[in-house]
Amino acid sequence: MDLFFSIFGFFVAWDLKSLLMFVVVFIITADYIKNRRPVGFPPGPGALPVVGNIFTWDQSRPHEKLMELARTYGDVYSLRFGQKWIVVLNGFEALKEGLVTKGDSMVDRPQLPLQDEITHGLGRRSILTIRHGCG
Repeated sequence: MDLFFSIFGFFVAWDLKSLLMFVVVFIITADYIKNRRPVGFPPGPGALPVVGNIFTWDQSRPHEKLMELARTYGDVYSLRFGQKWIVVLNGFEALKEGLVTKGDSMVDRPQLPLQDEITHGLGRRSILTIRHGCG
């Protein structure tokens, strides 16, 4: 029996390594295809597979990181956190255009855990997540 595992053990281990490599490459490729930046989306930093831009985010100074990204990509840019794409509006003119001029496209937005963490639960009934038809 030991002779069997010594001869075929290499092939079994190699097949497990191959399978693991295939699974990793498949997940990264599927994530890249599924989560490409949608057509017409604002520019933004490149996102890593599976996690997105989570490692470019600074938890201790989020406002400074958002301003730094605004200097690089303009007042309207996009980020990806995990599987969710987020559009960030910086500056009065960008906010006015996004919320007043194109306000219908801003309704019925999902509640994000990141928003709760940044606003400490105060953003649950904010203008960002208002339901269509609410006054």
